[in-house]
Amino acid sequence: MEPTRKCWCGNTQLEEFSQDYSRCSKCETLVYKKPLDDSYFQVTEDDSGFYSRDYFFDHQENKFGYPNLFERARQDLPERAIHWLNTTLKYRLPPAHAIEIGSAHGGFVFLLQQSGYDAVGLDLSPWVVDYSRKTFQIPVLLGQLESQEIAPASFDIVLLMDVLEHLPDPNTTISHCLDILKPDGILIIQTPEYPSKKSFQELNKNEHAFLKLLIPEEHLYLFSKKSIRLFLKSLGIEHIHFETPCFPQYDMFLVASRLPLSTNPPKQVESALLANPKGRMVLALLDLYQSSKRLEDRLINCEADREARLNAIHILEEQLQECEADQKARLKTVQDLEQQLIESETDRKARLEAIHDLERHLEECEADRKARLDVIHVLEGYLKECEDDRKARLESIHILEGYLNECEADRKARLNSIHTLEQRLQECETDRSARLEVIHS
Repeated sequence: MEPTRKCWCGNTQLEEFSQDYSRCSKCETLVYKKPLDDSYFQVTEDDSGFYSRDYFFDHQENKFGYPNLFERARQDLPERAIHWLNTTLKYRLPPAHAIEIGSAHGGFVFLLQQSGYDAVGLDLSPWVVDYSRKTFQIPVLLGQLESQEIAPASFDIVLLMDVLEHLPDPNTTISHCLDILKPDGILIIQTPEYPSKKSFQELNKNEHAFLKLLIPEEHLYLFSKKSIRLFLKSLGIEHIHFETPCFPQYDMFLVASRLPLSTNPPKQVESALLANPKGRMVLALLDLYQSSKRLEDRLINCEADREARLNAIHILEEQLQECEADQKARLKTVQDLEQQLIESETDRKARLEAIHDLERHLEECEADRKARLDVIHVLEGYLKECEDDRKARLESIHILEGYLNECEADRKARLNSIHTLEQRLQECETDRSARLEVIHS
C-alpha cells in the first residue's frame, strides 16, 4: 500500500506503525496516514469548526475525559503554566519579548506578563481569543502565525506548548517562528515523545502512556528525541537542552536556540522577579511550586519506596511460603529421620549385643591364644633342645662319617691285600699242583 502522506523530512517510504500512523524509517517520526485538506485547518464556525469552542469543551471532556477550558484556565496556572515559567526564567529573564503559539485560555501568557515579560498569545479560534483577552486581559493574536504581520527578529522567546504535534506543516510554521525570533532567541517546545524504536505492539504490550497521544486528525506528527533534534537541525537550530516535562510519562520539554544556551542562577531569577510587585507574587507562586515539587518528589520517592517495600514484602511472603513449604518438607524429613533413628537405635542395640557377644568370644579367644602361646613357648623350648640335640647328633654323624671313611679306606686297603694274597694263593696253588704232579711223577 502506497503511503498517503510524507514525513516532514521529505521521506515518502514510510513503514507501517499502527492503523492510523506510519513510521519514518529515516528520521523516526510518526506520521498520521490520512491526508487532510487545508480547509480542514480553517476555523470557520466558532461553535463546531476546527479547534473551535466545541473542541475545548465537549470534545475534550467527552472524548478524552480532560478538563474543559474554564477548568484548565484555573488548574493550569499552579501546575503546567508555573512549570513552563520556571524553565523560561531559567534560560531568559524578563524583560523580554515573548509569544506563545496556541495560547488557548491565555493563562501562561498572563503569568509571563506578571513576571515582567512583554508577552502576547496567538490562537486560531475567535471564541478562545476573545475568552483569553477578557479573562486575563492579555493581548492575543487571532489566526495562523503565517498570516500575522509580525516584524522579523522581534521576539526573544517563542513558546509552543502542545502545539507542534498539531501542525499540518511543521517546517513552515517553525520556520516562521524562527523568522520572528531574534538571532539569540530561544524556542521552548512541549510535545509528546514517541519512545525511540518502540513498535506499536511493544507499546501495547507494556500499556505505555504514550498510546493515548495517538489521536487521529489532531496529532499529525509525533516526534522522538532523535527526530526532533534532526527536525530542528534541518532548520538551523543546533543547540537543544531537554528539560523535565510536566508529564514525563509521555511528553518531552525542550529549549532550543541557534546559539549556545546558558542558564540563569536562581539568585538572578529571584532578583528579576523582585524588580516589580507582580513579580513578587509570581515568585511566591514559584516558591509554592518548588515546595510542591519537593513534596511531590518526596511523595514519588515515598511511593517508590512503598512499592519497593511492598515488592520486598511480596518477595518475603513468597520466601515465607517457600520456607513454610520447606519447613514442612524438613519436618517430614525430620520425622523420617526420627523413624530411621529409632530403627537405627534398635539396630544399634542389636549390634551392641552382638558386639558384647563378640567381645566375650574375643576374650575367650584371647585366653585361648595366651594358653596356646604358652604351649608354643614350651614347644619352642623343646624345639630348641631338639635343635641342640640335632646339632650334637649331626656332629656325631660327621665324626662317624670320618671314621667310616677311614674304615672304608682301610677296608679297600685290606681288600687290595686280600686280592694280592688271593693271587699269591693261586700262584701257590698252581705251584703246589705242579709240585704235586712232580711228586706224583
